[in-house]
Amino acid sequence: MRTVVFITLLLLFLNTTVAQIYRYDDVVFYPDGSQHVNLSKLYVANLMEMLKGEVLEAYVIYKDQRFFIFQFKRSITFDLPIETVNLSVKISATKVNRDTWKITYTVINNYDRAVPVNISFPPGYTLKNISTVISGHSHVSIDLYKNSPSNTLYFEDSYISYRIPSKVEIIYTPSIPFSIEKSNRIVNNSILWIANYSIYNTIDVPLKANIYLWAEIGNKSVNLGNISNITLPPHSTYSVVRSIYSEEVPVFYLHVYVWNRTEEEMLILPILRVNDSYIIGVARVKGKLFQYTPPTLPEDGRKRPKEEEKPPENRGRPEEDKEEVEKPPGETKEEEKPIEKPTEGEERGKERE
Repeated sequence: MRTVVFITLLLLFLNTTVAQIYRYDDVVFYPDGSQHVNLSKLYVANLMEMLKGEVLEAYVIYKDQRFFIFQFKRSITFDLPIETVNLSVKISATKVNRDTWKITYTVINNYDRAVPVNISFPPGYTLKNISTVISGHSHVSIDLYKNSPSNTLYFEDSYISYRIPSKVEIIYTPSIPFSIEKSNRIVNNSILWIANYSIYNTIDVPLKANIYLWAEIGNKSVNLGNISNITLPPHSTYSVVRSIYSEEVPVFYLHVYVWNRTEEEMLILPILRVNDSYIIGVARVKGKLFQYTPPTLPEDGRKRPKEEEKPPENRGRPEEDKEEVEKPPGETKEEEKPIEKPTEGEERGKERE
């Protein structure tokens, strides 16, 4: 049920955009910052709504590739070469106390533009989901907490949605009116045929044009010139005159190619494969098993303070109570007095006694 609700909210979140061109990536993110892209698609829908005039042909140019659009009123999908999404996810975890885990969930944006993201976390944590905008070449870190005395934590799969703004070029050819007015007059007893060619830009965008002019006289074709890169401002007319001498009636022809080259908004979105179908706007972030190794304690369960080191000046000096310092030879101790020898008279007196 959680996933269904999340997807419903996500589609509402993504429908705020009016873009009709998308790049879809079937991508799986991993918690170490890596990713795997299974496929990429270019999706073009309702192209007629963003182009002006009646369109004859159109091309979408993306990453130096040109895609011919042959269905203007329906959606069309093209295969793209697989390329890395410049987003990554890193997940780390540790215990902040005996009963609490802290998970740091980081999303890194390596694009040069801001990217809005929505993240749905696994159940059992302090946050269920979050929406934020990550500035270009920046990151956002979210801290989650979970109460668990276990030293093992499996952080389950999470889901991330994002919409990365990008650009594509569109070259299209609108249908515009043109005219050829033919007239003649006599010049030096010869018939001069005059053709006035005109092309009309009747739409609200500027156009470029290449034209090729010629005439058919009997079985002969006469080249009247090529003109390239003509600029047609909105609601303007371009005219050119050509003339030839001929006794026969010529038929004047015009080949015109006009185009508009414009830049349109595109969104890069993830897709999530579920069985044989895809959910647009969601990518899976694989889970990870975390293990916490508590610090080793002594047998009594208490940390013992480290023995303080002695000051450098006391290092290597013997302790006073261990042994007496030997005095240099010739010095007498204060408690030792010299023994006086008796004189000969004293010795004789002792003997008589």
